[in-house]
Amino acid sequence: MPHNVLLLNPPQLENIRINREGRCQQKVSSLAYLLVPMSLIYTAAVLRSSGFNVKVIDCMAQRHLTLDELSKEISKFSPELIITAVSIPSSTNDFKIIEHIRSITEAHLSALGMMPTVLAKESLFLSRLDSVIRAEPEITSLELAKTLKERGDLTRVKGLSFRKGADIIHNPDRPMIEDLDILPFPARDLIDTNAYRLPVNKRPYTVLLPSRGCAYKC
Repeated sequence: MPHNVLLLNPPQLENIRINREGRCQQKVSSLAYLLVPMSLIYTAAVLRSSGFNVKVIDCMAQRHLTLDELSKEISKFSPELIITAVSIPSSTNDFKIIEHIRSITEAHLSALGMMPTVLAKESLFLSRLDSVIRAEPEITSLELAKTLKERGDLTRVKGLSFRKGADIIHNPDRPMIEDLDILPFPARDLIDTNAYRLPVNKRPYTVLLPSRGCAYKC
């Protein structure tokens, strides 16, 4: 029976929406439209292609989803692993959501995004997370899921920082993916693509990522 993995873009306790994707960490506004959670749906596609049962919940798009309703969704899906997107400007809110999730499930709680990448130790120290995924999340997430399923050694998962008793362990960095063609197409079928719209004309849009990174240092 495949293990269940939940990928979560968490809700805001205040009535605002946040973009947590990459360097575009800011409130959604008339100029900053809601971004498609590409990191989540790429990771979902990689996990699903390896036999995991995957669910994506984007609470920034599903604005009707209250914290109580999210709790019911988590209980119904019963995941063994929950990976939450965490950004720097929303980290206080995100850690509160993670603390709530910890109270309702025994799943392994991990996180991806800019906050876990640049402040891995702080992310673990300030939250109830079991681990954080640094830098590109796809392969590290897959190895984490496989290791948990097989009850293996987390120290072998490159790009992962995790709790071990009172200690925080930082595994070696994972090399960047050189050939992006090894990744499956993002699992757009796991989100409501109609929920992501341009700010002025309100027409649906999507995102294509032919490359990663930037040659400049702005």
